[in-house]
Amino acid sequence: MTDNDDLRVDRHWNGESALHVVLKAGTEAAFQSALQTDGRLKLDAISEPAYYASQTQIAKQLQSLGLIVAIVLAIAAIFGGMNTMYTAVARRQREIGVMRVLGFSRANILISFLVESAILGLVAGIVGVILAMLVAWMTGLDSRLMTVGTIFFSYRPTPSAILAGLIAAATIGVAGGMLPAWRAARIGVIEAIREA
Repeated sequence: MTDNDDLRVDRHWNGESALHVVLKAGTEAAFQSALQTDGRLKLDAISEPAYYASQTQIAKQLQSLGLIVAIVLAIAAIFGGMNTMYTAVARRQREIGVMRVLGFSRANILISFLVESAILGLVAGIVGVILAMLVAWMTGLDSRLMTVGTIFFSYRPTPSAILAGLIAAATIGVAGGMLPAWRAARIGVIEAIREA
């Protein structure tokens, strides 16, 4: 134990909110009990593993919140991609009929529209990554630390995170193009020629 004024002078202690104390092995419980029973002290004694476990919980909550936002945005993107692909199918109905007359199977048409949706999703993902990097650079997010509670972090996307984002973008594109591609594959030759 030491006097607070002595601690300030000797260790340049300026009233920080935490103090790290190294104890002999096996004395943690006695130290915690002594702090809790002493009415003069208003301190919480937390072991280092318990402290980091509580900080991990905050990080997990933040990660869960980010995941919820990402899922909502992904669902909106799927509907946006679906709308775009339905429009493409409606505009290309004559082309679909010509391909069917030339011998392309329904599976070929389905796959071609799914590949187109995946490419559109991938291009949108690449544009999103470029915009995110540009905004982070312009606002300085990539060069400073941000805090949530007592957790410090900075915006530094790893190659694996970027790759996962691009895979997710392509998957969202395929999910958004699935029903329109199915619709394109189901268009009959006679119906398509009539529309022409």
